[in-house]
Amino acid sequence: GKVVERFPNVLCYAVENMEEHVEFLLNKVGVREDKLGKVVESFPQVLGSLTTENMKGKLEFLRSVGVPEDQLGQVVEKFPHVLGSYTTENMKCKLDFLRSVGVPEDQLGKVVERLPQVFGYALESMGGKLELLLSVGVPEDQ
Repeated sequence: GKVVERFPNVLCYAVENMEEHVEFLLNKVGVREDKLGKVVESFPQVLGSLTTENMKGKLEFLRSVGVPEDQLGQVVEKFPHVLGSYTTENMKCKLDFLRSVGVPEDQLGKVVERLPQVFGYALESMGGKLELLLSVGVPEDQ
């Protein structure tokens, strides 16, 4: 009910296409079967409006920033929108911000693993939060 209410277009997807996407999520991405419903509820587009090629590109991007293969499924479980809502350029901007505030290159993957929602945050919001931390005395190198 909720999925159809929030995203009625899901009823237009071909069953074969949806099955292909489910198989992709389970077998290629590593989403756990008991978490699949939550992924679909959160981001129903994952069943059809995204191509598997597009999703593969996002997974490759995540790997390239250091997210280990065995953690990709959990990243998607935490934030399914990472597979489709954002362009790679948008995602790169968020990572550039993290680098600019001192996150070492070799730690970017860990940050994304812990909080993939970072790709959904507005840069202005991230900057404002950093300014607040600095204003209350958190050292810039921390």
